[in-house]
Amino acid sequence: MKKSILKKIRLPDNYLVLDLGCGDGKNRKLFKYWIGIDLVEKPHVMQKDILDYLKHDEKKYDLIISEFSLQQNKDRANKITDLIYKHPKPNGYFYLASFNEETENGKWFSPEEYDSMIRGTLLFFDRYEIMDPPHGSHKESHSHNITELLVRKLS
Repeated sequence: MKKSILKKIRLPDNYLVLDLGCGDGKNRKLFKYWIGIDLVEKPHVMQKDILDYLKHDEKKYDLIISEFSLQQNKDRANKITDLIYKHPKPNGYFYLASFNEETENGKWFSPEEYDSMIRGTLLFFDRYEIMDPPHGSHKESHSHNITELLVRKLS
């Protein structure tokens, strides 16, 4: 999560952050009270399916993060988004970062799909391109188009 986004968020002293599809848990270093969910077992991360976790979780969060995981669940994105918006505390935040183009693990969201994910006050929206070094099946550097949004759920 970029520090420029963190500056737009006002968390209470006793905040709780849920990081969906958190990978190795890199965002853990940014927050004192953080819960990470991912399919891959890693230290400090709960190995769970995002949809199953949200269905059974009763906690409320001040910030819910989904960085590059929702598009990998595109066939279930509406269900996941519906459940995400049941979990913020009043005036809680939802941060989404996602690829804009078809990827090997998922497909991009259309502008209408992004619009359906905004259920509150849109505080931040940006689209930009990044260069990615060679990795996995990509033998050369390549670019990705990214969309980021930050929504504040009104009480």
